[in-house]
Amino acid sequence: MKKETLAKRIAQKAGCPELGPYILGLTEKETLPTHCLPWQGMREGLVIRPRMVRVGFELRMRTSAQVSRIRFQGQKHQVNRLIKILRDDPQEKFRMRKICPTPFCVNPLHWEMVVTTTVLTQEEPTMDLDEWTSQDVEEMLEILFTEHNPKNWDEVINAPLMHGAPPALIVPILKRWHKNHLCPN
Repeated sequence: MKKETLAKRIAQKAGCPELGPYILGLTEKETLPTHCLPWQGMREGLVIRPRMVRVGFELRMRTSAQVSRIRFQGQKHQVNRLIKILRDDPQEKFRMRKICPTPFCVNPLHWEMVVTTTVLTQEEPTMDLDEWTSQDVEEMLEILFTEHNPKNWDEVINAPLMHGAPPALIVPILKRWHKNHLCPN
């Protein structure tokens, strides 16, 4: 399928004719509407159903995310990510972070690109206390538990990945994951 056809399909299913030229790089963000553009095409995660996932020897509770999808080149793609790839063609690994609370919104103004890194070294800048969100802490904890197996609170809080993370955000996540033995006394 041509890029022009895909852009036209995305614009049609989003109900916004200005989105097609934006995806093709013919217009800028200023031409897009500021209101939410709910996706009318294929969706996943309509109902949030918790499910148990085995990670090593542990069972963790996971929920499915609410994601707008489109079929392109025989595969399902997340619409917001595909818009970013078609528009800017980023070379680094990234994920999309939603800014607005509307489910299935595909307005590029309501999403931001976050470059992902798996390992932080001491030389790389870390996040300030004000910049940490609960989602950031949860992702860093997932990486920490994937790469290392901390045995106590000191190993969690002193890990290079968690440098600068506020304990007030770490403790609720550990409790939600049933890792109370890793929480401070």
